[in-house]
Amino acid sequence: MLSLDEFTLERITFEVRYETAFLFWDNSGKVLADMARDYPKIHVTNATISSVLCDWMDEGLALNFDSAKAYVTQDYPSKLSLFYEFTTRLTNLIQNYLKVQNFTRVGCRHVHSLRTNSLEEASALMRNSRAWAAEEDRMKPFGTKVNEVTMRVEDDSRGHTLHISNLPRTLTIQVAKPFVIETSGFNKDAIVIDVDAYTKKMVVAPELDASEFVRATMKNTRENLLVFLGW
Repeated sequence: MLSLDEFTLERITFEVRYETAFLFWDNSGKVLADMARDYPKIHVTNATISSVLCDWMDEGLALNFDSAKAYVTQDYPSKLSLFYEFTTRLTNLIQNYLKVQNFTRVGCRHVHSLRTNSLEEASALMRNSRAWAAEEDRMKPFGTKVNEVTMRVEDDSRGHTLHISNLPRTLTIQVAKPFVIETSGFNKDAIVIDVDAYTKKMVVAPELDASEFVRATMKNTRENLLVFLGW
């Protein structure tokens, strides 16, 4: 049985959506000023009348907000403490300055990869998942390999979209000599699991604890995802 600890967390994203916040055009600078004061290493990459985009390259963090949504993304986090803090701070500022009373959707998306020795090994693991297992003779009219599967599982209040694949992956980065980029963390032959967990009902903004939502989502994934897949 596999453990999620054997996977690499490649990316995690937290997003809130809301009805059009007209105060975005008046107060987006206030949100940005408070974030920059609390996190001086934030760099504004694009600020326009329609959206604000910032990043913190050293931590692999990026944030974006506009009149209808806000999200925070972190690539290859070694730990999630800063992500928890960042998401909570941004969500609170969105509430306070844009006067958002309800979130129409709250979501946490995370991408995990498992390095394998070859694509054949990854394909075999995909083929043997109990979540979509089919006998070879029933699958043969359509092909012999399961390379990519997407499914959505929901109830009345929440949902999960799962995308699992073992397609070939490449990483292309061009830099001038003599610079070298460390790429050992990139898993070329791998199983990739993309999980998008989201709410389906309105969430009262002051009742949302962003960090707790992320923690609960990650805990559920850690405890149940591989059991569901039969790995």
